[in-house]
Amino acid sequence: MVELNGIQVLDVAGLNLLVAKMKDGTLVVGKANEVPAAGITGVVSLEHLPHAALDRLVVVADDAARLALTKEQVQKGDSVKVISTGKMYAITDDSKLAGEDDGQGGEREQADESAFTEYSVGRAAVAALAEAVDWANITNKPAAYTPEAHTHNAGEVTAMTGYAKAAQTGSVAPTDTLNQAVGKLEKNIEAVAGNVTSIPDATILAIINGTYDPS
Repeated sequence: MVELNGIQVLDVAGLNLLVAKMKDGTLVVGKANEVPAAGITGVVSLEHLPHAALDRLVVVADDAARLALTKEQVQKGDSVKVISTGKMYAITDDSKLAGEDDGQGGEREQADESAFTEYSVGRAAVAALAEAVDWANITNKPAAYTPEAHTHNAGEVTAMTGYAKAAQTGSVAPTDTLNQAVGKLEKNIEAVAGNVTSIPDATILAIINGTYDPS
């Protein structure tokens, strides 16, 4: 490089070097914002990427921490997971986050709920994922559970609701309910059993041997 009239200019050697570097690709002439992407090597750090190009998941402890989020922490398109509630939100309006203009000449002390949109899934998906659901949270429950007509084997019946033994003996009537009929039968059997006299073993043996004399 030589100086001509107070101005530094390239000499022949400098021009030759410039041309050589342009030919081998080590020197690219043009505007900085026109550098071809193919000519960029290495890894671009995240701080040099525009925020809109990054979608992130931010985890916070509770809703208070969610409403305290600022534009420096999250941006439109990010997702927020709240540990205490298990809910997830998408940031849909980062101008409503904490620290942003509140529209009254000040800054928002906390984010407005309109900055967030809760992710939602269908009821079937929620039911499939639920480990337990409180009875009070079940909707459209029937007021009564009327059983359909069906039968049971006798061995399956262990008790009858409302059953009581009849107070006195009597005949079973066609109009009796099952409980009433069984109650009468039990009372009748009890009465008959009370009038039966046991037979001595010797008498039974005599009858068997044919030597019994009723006189």
